[in-house]
Amino acid sequence: MLMVTWVLMFISSLLVPLTMLGFGYWFSVKPPQYINFAFGYRTKRSMKSQEAWDFAQYAMSKLWTKYGMIMLAVTVLIYILLLWQTEDVVYWATLAVSLGQIAALILTIFPVESALKRNFDEHGNLKK
Repeated sequence: MLMVTWVLMFISSLLVPLTMLGFGYWFSVKPPQYINFAFGYRTKRSMKSQEAWDFAQYAMSKLWTKYGMIMLAVTVLIYILLLWQTEDVVYWATLAVSLGQIAALILTIFPVESALKRNFDEHGNLKK
């Protein structure tokens, strides 16, 4: 039963880094072309102009690819170390890994917003 738990927890812990890698790559190759309210990096600042939108999609794609690779490597390493631990240890470690991944996902907002603020004015026009 322990190995089944380990495998299920490992697979579930790969979802966030693989999603970040997938969307990071996808948005670097084929980002959402037009400002919309359904898909893409959507904040007030990124949606002020098409130029700001395009910039935000590119910036987010680079961060998600980078963070996704780091999180994938860290997750695999952690689960190798958890291979022969008890179910309780695996459960708690999975919770900690998941919370860390979600935090990293949310924290990518700050550098993208900072880059938008540095490069665009309050109306979404590129600063000169």
